[in-house]
Amino acid sequence: MGRKKMGDQRRREILDALYRCLMRKSYGETSVREIAREAGMNPALIHYYFKSKDDVLLCFVEDIFQSNKQLLETRLQELESLGCSATALLDEFLSFFNQRITGDTRLQKVFFEIWEVALHNRKIKEMVRKIYREWMEALADLLRRAVPGLEDPPATATALVALQEGIGIFSVLFGFNKGYTLELLKRLQELLLSREEARLQTAGGDSGARH
Repeated sequence: MGRKKMGDQRRREILDALYRCLMRKSYGETSVREIAREAGMNPALIHYYFKSKDDVLLCFVEDIFQSNKQLLETRLQELESLGCSATALLDEFLSFFNQRITGDTRLQKVFFEIWEVALHNRKIKEMVRKIYREWMEALADLLRRAVPGLEDPPATATALVALQEGIGIFSVLFGFNKGYTLELLKRLQELLLSREEARLQTAGGDSGARH
């Protein structure tokens, strides 16, 4: 195995070890030594591949985002090549995040830790904000295509993401099972989008009446 492949494998093992550690205790209570123990390696190797524990967390957050982003983009490209409508693409986008992100209670637990660290760590905060911006921009673009005439797609996208993350928080706090969490997400998204469509129809009708 080449040096680069070995390095990639080691980094992967460290990121996976951090994830398992965060299933048991908070990030603040997790030490580099514990991450190394979980990964089955000497703590010195952690410092060889990462500058600090925060650097491990930064890479962990980026890894989650990039891996899911790639999966989603591939899926949307497949559907688009099949001639699927913009509405179908929007539905797939929302379903992807419902199933793989917000509906994953274990991942939401980890996000709890990330959000807490982001409050006091500038680099983590910037990373999290970057991820949310990309998520909201991609969603806003789909909304423009799926709901022509929508007054402010970025605002609607922000509302959808914020409310979706709120449900994710509740799913952890109240111990919702995945099925119930997904049902809440579906109801929320359908309600918000149906209200926007109804508003557009009403505005169109009023415009026609004036003429």
